[in-house]
Amino acid sequence: MSKSVMPGSQAYALARFVALSVIAVALASYAIGQVGLAAPTIVLAALMVGVGVGMVIRVQRAVSKLGIQSTSVRHSASAAERHYIEVLGRIVKVVESRDRYWAGHSHNVGRLSGIIAQELGLGESQREQMVLAGELHDIGLLAVPESVMLSHSRFGVEDFRCVQTHSVISHDVLKPLEILGGILPAIRAHHEKLNGTGYPDGLKGDGIPLGGRILAVADAYDAMTHDRPHRQAVSPMMALGELRRCAPAGFDPVCVEALAAAMSIPTLEEACAAASAPSLA
Repeated sequence: MSKSVMPGSQAYALARFVALSVIAVALASYAIGQVGLAAPTIVLAALMVGVGVGMVIRVQRAVSKLGIQSTSVRHSASAAERHYIEVLGRIVKVVESRDRYWAGHSHNVGRLSGIIAQELGLGESQREQMVLAGELHDIGLLAVPESVMLSHSRFGVEDFRCVQTHSVISHDVLKPLEILGGILPAIRAHHEKLNGTGYPDGLKGDGIPLGGRILAVADAYDAMTHDRPHRQAVSPMMALGELRRCAPAGFDPVCVEALAAAMSIPTLEEACAAASAPSLA
């Protein structure tokens, strides 16, 4: 059986109380001696203080035990949250699988977001958080009617307004999960644009969380490189060209170039130069 260790602050408080108690006994003994009271009275006073110290020790032990129980509860809650997140991820996969045009999109965005985060030099924990953000960023689309989401025609004005609500809904659905607190701003902001014309909050420039800027690039790149009902997929090089064209007004150029570097995707000029270079064979 492992022994509980009393937190430093509690140990300090207990030591301080004991020291003050000893001083109090000494002062009481001196005062009692000065007024000529008998020794048994001094002993009784010391015993009373000792009982008080004993009670404090018992209270401190109880508090320590409660702290251990509280830690156990927090660990259990964290495990429950991770399980809930896993379930949400599976729901997203099932919902996306209904339409071949969207199947695997969130998984791809998570993977690409992790790649960009790593290329930007973010830590492993932040990289993992961005992967998770990508996998859950569109969970708010579950609130959008199927008639809109499964439509194979371009969105009308009202349909688009309906779809625009999904980033806020995603944020609100995931908000109760403490473990996701660090990525909620990114999920909410993944459709913001650097020039302030995005949604839902019209953020601009550095006012957009870095995670949101990463998600925006990963989301757009995956969408362009896969078939959609109204168009065919484009090549990685063309998708990067479009992202570059829309930066810095829309996308963060640093994130765009991080994706290009990680994926070893050349610019159109580089590709043309390579194709026209004389062969050395």
